[in-house]
Amino acid sequence: MSHCRECGAPFWLMKTDQAFCRNACRQAFHKRRYERGAQLYDFAMEWRGKRLRGGFTRLCRIIDDWLRENRERADARKAHMRIEHEKGR
Repeated sequence: MSHCRECGAPFWLMKTDQAFCRNACRQAFHKRRYERGAQLYDFAMEWRGKRLRGGFTRLCRIIDDWLRENRERADARKAHMRIEHEKGR
C-alpha cells in the first residue's frame, strides 16, 4: 500500500512506479508544477533582464509561498482524513 503524492489517500499500487491514486490527483499535481515553473521562469527572465535589485529576496518569497501552500494542503488533507476516520467508527 502507498499514499498518493497529491491527496495523501492510501491506495494499492497497480504499477511499481505509481505515485497517485487517480488521474485527477496526477493531473492536479503536474498542473501545479507546470504553473510554478512558469512563474519561476517569468521571474528569472525579469530579474536577469532588468537586473532587478532584491531579486534573491523575491525568489525566496516565491518559494516560501509555495512551501506555505504545500503545508496548508497537507494540513487540510490530514484534517479530512481524520474526519473520514472518525465517521468510520
